[in-house]
Amino acid sequence: MNKVAIAFLTKDRIELSKRTVEPLLQSDKFDLFWYDGSITDEGRNLVTSLIPTRVGGKVSFTHVRGGPDAAVACALTWMLSDWSDGKGNTHRYDFVGLVENDVLLDPSWFERTMALFEHGKADGLEVGAVSARAYEDRILCQRNGYALVHNIGWGQ
Repeated sequence: MNKVAIAFLTKDRIELSKRTVEPLLQSDKFDLFWYDGSITDEGRNLVTSLIPTRVGGKVSFTHVRGGPDAAVACALTWMLSDWSDGKGNTHRYDFVGLVENDVLLDPSWFERTMALFEHGKADGLEVGAVSARAYEDRILCQRNGYALVHNIGWGQ
């Protein structure tokens, strides 16, 4: 059972989504939930054309309307809720993440991102959120290999 859930947020922009979903197809490390708000047939069909053959049903998806804020609310509501595995066991993800389809992640993004929690913990911090991006004007202080920021936001 994975302890991490990642939501991939898309709306059309087919070529961009095809390229940026690649680093997210790692079902052995986390559960991927694809939240798509596409209005074109090509956009709506992209999810079903990629997922069954690439990840073997480990992924679920939904067509979300209402823009990116609605997709984020839907994704977080699902990923932060308790869920049943169908065997009478209730589970909850320990970590959840949001990735938009305009962000191209490095192949080693997952290990490096998860390591940020441990880097902070080793320095005596209780880390609540990490991100692959940071804006200089939001940095409170820099540490070796990471920075403390006053807000991260929901985009990655």
